Amino acid sequence: MGYDMMQNEYSAAADKMVMYAEIARLEGILALEDYLNIEHDEFIREGLRLLLIGSSAKQIKKTLGGLSKKGNLPSSRLFYKLIIRACAHIAQGQNPKIVERDLNAMIEAEEERGNIFVELWRVFLGIFN
Repeated sequence: MGYDMMQNEYSAAADKMVMYAEIARLEGILALEDYLNIEHDEFIREGLRLLLIGSSAKQIKKTLGGLSKKGNLPSSRLFYKLIIRACAHIAQGQNPKIVERDLNAMIEAEEERGNIFVELWRVFLGIFN
């Protein structure tokens, strides 16, 4: 998967999780049950299940963190981190704007790391040209 496609995946995941945060905040966390069966991503579904049974932010981080380390789900490490962080925020009843800001900051930090890597790679290649 190309770098731009991964960035799009991250942004789409962040947008979706902000939407779930808004629903939970406005309609109550149990309103997320309506989205459980239509959510396509297995990892996000598990996060929604944990929210629906009333798991704490700490329990969500532990459970989803363990699932993400098993490696049997086809997504990147940042994707997992975004979902875990968003679910923890939702469990704590955070304002969706805070969730959005935090997830976007995570994506921007990843972009910066990617840009630094690209620049270092160019310097490395320049040494041998």
